[in-house]
Amino acid sequence: MADARHPSRGARPRADSSLGAARPGLVDFLVQNTHPGLIEIDGDTATGRTYMSEVGRGTDGRSALNCAIYHDRYERTADGWKFAERTYEIRYLDETPLTGAVPGRDDH
Repeated sequence: MADARHPSRGARPRADSSLGAARPGLVDFLVQNTHPGLIEIDGDTATGRTYMSEVGRGTDGRSALNCAIYHDRYERTADGWKFAERTYEIRYLDETPLTGAVPGRDDH
């Protein structure tokens, strides 16, 4: 996806949608849950929607819970289907500090 446009909150494109994997020093924890979506194929192009819910806390102590939709465009290439564009639309955002903890960890 390095060549695709990824206008998610000003973020640069990244192959892995997990911020924790992309920048491990920034994330204390991040839980992403993908819910059933839809892909519509039209020849060598397709569009899709994926519904997400996420909860996480940064190493700076900020936290967030959100519900969002990935709006995707795909193109079929000689190497298979590739992302052409991915837009992340946040439908609900709660930045209230999280009071829970990661099970099995004593540091919070």
